[in-house]
Amino acid sequence: MFNVHDTELDFGSYAAVYVTKKKNSTLDFGARYVHTFDTRTWGTAFEANFAYEMRPSGGITFRLTPTKTEKSWQIWADGTLKW
Repeated sequence: MFNVHDTELDFGSYAAVYVTKKKNSTLDFGARYVHTFDTRTWGTAFEANFAYEMRPSGGITFRLTPTKTEKSWQIWADGTLKW
């Protein structure tokens, strides 16, 4: 099992798993790769409130709110190595 923090890698980097033999035999293996990542969406709110009594008052309010969502994808690989 391994974990790669892709926020610490340069663009185009990758992680790999290598299996090497230790003796003449067969090796049944399975691997599961899971990539989790964050996405951001932005919500907006606009509000206007004006009044006029002797002079204008009120104003405009605008809010931009980020929402972070974790997403993931995965892939499986399995097989047998023979020496």
